[in-house]
Formats: sequence, structure tokens, C-alpha cells
Amino acid sequence: MKKNTMKSISYIYNILVFGSFFIWGFSVQSEEGLVYPAEHKFLLTIFLILMFIGMVLAGVNLSSVKEKGDAITRKTWITGIIMAFIFIIFKVVSSVK
Repeated sequence: MKKNTMKSISYIYNILVFGSFFIWGFSVQSEEGLVYPAEHKFLLTIFLILMFIGMVLAGVNLSSVKEKGDAITRKTWITGIIMAFIFIIFKVVSSVK
């Protein structure tokens, strides 16, 4: 896959996922402006999985910048997946106190 194609796919995917998450959150909020996670566990899990895929795509896009050539290699995909996992681990560790 070419880098420009992957870049376009990554941007469009992330815009659609985050945009649909905010639209969904706005539509299910209560009168006080709160969203209760216990009532929407399944949809929140789906959004978390979709956002993880978006992080992998963003990581692949970022790691392909320093790669020579016009194609995205297997090494670039592995680097993108590792970057997403490191980000998630960092956020989990920083939130546990």
C-alpha cells in the first residue's frame, strides 16, 4: 500500500470514528449533560476497539514518515501496533494512583 493512500485512509477513518463518537455521546446524554457508562457498555466497548484501530493507523502513518520508499512495509505495521500499545499502557499507568 502506498504511503499517500494510507495517510488518507488514516485521516478519514479517525475523523469518522471520533466524529461519530461525539455525535453519539451528545445524543445519549441525560438532561444534566452526563453519559452513564453502565447503561452503554457494549457501544462504548465498540468505540474503544474502533479508537484502538485508529491509534494503530495513526502509528503506522507516523512510523512511515521516516521509512524510505513509497510502500508501507510489515515493519511499519508492527511499529504502529507497538506505538498504540505503548500509548495505552502509558495512559493506564498514569491514571492509576
